[in-house]
Amino acid sequence: MAEVSDMSKIHQRRRIAMISRTGYIALWVTLLLVPYTGAEVFMDTFDTARDYLKDGVAGTGWDGFVGLGPDETANAINASISRPGQLYLESAGAFWEGSFNPKGPFLYKLVEGDFIATVKVTDFPGLPGSNIVYHADAFLMARVPNLDDAGPGEDFVCIHYFPTWVGNMRRQVNNGQETEGPSTGDGFGCAPYIQLERQGNTFYFRRSFDGQTWSAVGAAITRDDMAGLPVQVGLAQCTYAAATGYVAFDDFRLEGPNVKPAGRMATGARPADLATDVPQDTELGWVPVEGAGSRDVYIGLDPDAVSSATREDPRGVLVSKGQTATTYDPPGLLEFGKTYYWRIDEVNAVDGTIYKGRVWSFTVEPYGYPVAPKAATASSSSSAGTGPGKTIDRSGLDAQDQHGVTLTDMWVSKKNITPIWIQYEFDQAYKLYQMWVWNSNSVMESDIGYGAKDVEVLYSEDGQNWNSLGMFEFAQAPGEATYKANTIVDLGRVTAKYIKLDIKSSWGGMVQASIAEVRFFYAPLVARQPSPADGATNVPLDTVLTWRVGREAAQHQVYLGTDKDAVTAGTAQYVTLNERKVPLSRFGGEYDRTYYWRVDEVNDQAEVKVRQGPVWSFSTPTYAVVDD
Repeated sequence: MAEVSDMSKIHQRRRIAMISRTGYIALWVTLLLVPYTGAEVFMDTFDTARDYLKDGVAGTGWDGFVGLGPDETANAINASISRPGQLYLESAGAFWEGSFNPKGPFLYKLVEGDFIATVKVTDFPGLPGSNIVYHADAFLMARVPNLDDAGPGEDFVCIHYFPTWVGNMRRQVNNGQETEGPSTGDGFGCAPYIQLERQGNTFYFRRSFDGQTWSAVGAAITRDDMAGLPVQVGLAQCTYAAATGYVAFDDFRLEGPNVKPAGRMATGARPADLATDVPQDTELGWVPVEGAGSRDVYIGLDPDAVSSATREDPRGVLVSKGQTATTYDPPGLLEFGKTYYWRIDEVNAVDGTIYKGRVWSFTVEPYGYPVAPKAATASSSSSAGTGPGKTIDRSGLDAQDQHGVTLTDMWVSKKNITPIWIQYEFDQAYKLYQMWVWNSNSVMESDIGYGAKDVEVLYSEDGQNWNSLGMFEFAQAPGEATYKANTIVDLGRVTAKYIKLDIKSSWGGMVQASIAEVRFFYAPLVARQPSPADGATNVPLDTVLTWRVGREAAQHQVYLGTDKDAVTAGTAQYVTLNERKVPLSRFGGEYDRTYYWRVDEVNDQAEVKVRQGPVWSFSTPTYAVVDD
């Protein structure tokens, strides 16, 4: 089970052996661990049975695991089930190198700042009584959670128990590129205790045969790209092959000034930490600490304020003090596209001790979503390789939306031919919100000035009758491969199937123009993303139906019934709601039925008063399970 120790009570002595290239130096030092002021220690002896793949991490003190998500695999992540009093990890065909697909099991805590982590390997394929599995591996790792924070790709450091290959080993991965070693070269004679320490941006790697005397495995590694970033610290396993491998660990210990002990802070954030596209009217929820009688809720747009606020200094983000509920519904609607930070401090019911929680975050849905034109045409093109389609096919764009400098990745009009225009057609009329423009971005742009400058933006519903949104100046591109869109045109939420850019002049003054890429965004007006999902089966009768609302909706008319034609025609029973949810029971839901439903978005003040939604379906179970 996970335990908590007060750091002020820690007063340990450890011996560390230093390694030279020729072997051990006959130097032993006694290290007195100076306690981190006010911090605590997280320890887990894995005595409490827990199937993490089935039951998750809530209430255990661990923050998460790798094993069930996309590009992940795990046969087992459990405590005191496969091995009594031990953590057991098992997988087949897992990789923590190369493609990293799929990644193997990894149970972790999220840690900010300095730490020391220690663990013992207690069972492994090839130890007495078991067969060797090549190339089974186990390690203690510190990993950057968000792949782009320290550069593209995986970023982590780790210390290995890898007897099937090299013994104990130091390893790091930087932007997905691996650097192995050095290693101890003693195979199954390697040390079962491994340790990883962080001091600032520098990481230290150690091993021990008795858990007391520690020796360095290679020199320390400094990772400036990980400066200030929280890391996932924990235990991992893989085989780098199709074979099934496993490892058992015991006596995990993690100490540091920002380490959160087990059972002292809220877990299970809803919406999940770092979630995106979160509805404006979302309700916050969490798993409370056992023994807490109340909690304080902090939420705001400033992460520093949310992190440092207290009851005495609320900094404008303490929105609920001493509430007993384990949910919080922010008043009104959250702002489109904003990232919110929030924290739950649990308050002990007996003595009133406040346990400060982690800062979580989520990003609210944007007002507009991308919509791609189905076609692009132009007044002319300088060549077949620089046609108007280049502006909507992402040619020249990288994963970070940076446009390159190759001219054949852009549209270029013919020289000295007027008028100069480029036109876009969508599959239907949309309520258009914005247009992003990457202007012509060749390496000679600053000298030649192909980029469009003065542009009239026109729109049409039929491609024949046009209206003008006005004149706009498109910013010139820098002619660099790191170029991101630098012109955003407000399309005024006009309803249009066609957009035309009538280019009056270019930055170089010549009778010729070029654009690299455009991207359009529309405002969704009809109901979408139903829950339960369209076609869902075995939907419980106590289900609450929800959906994403249209941007102009003031009310919602929900039609539901077993007759699809009646729902489609709008003759089925319906209710009118102010919220985007309704329990199935309100319609008298029954077992063994297929239901069809539709949501019409209504606003008597809008130009179109009713926006009819699509027809969705779901089915209920054929019978109920009754406990005797």
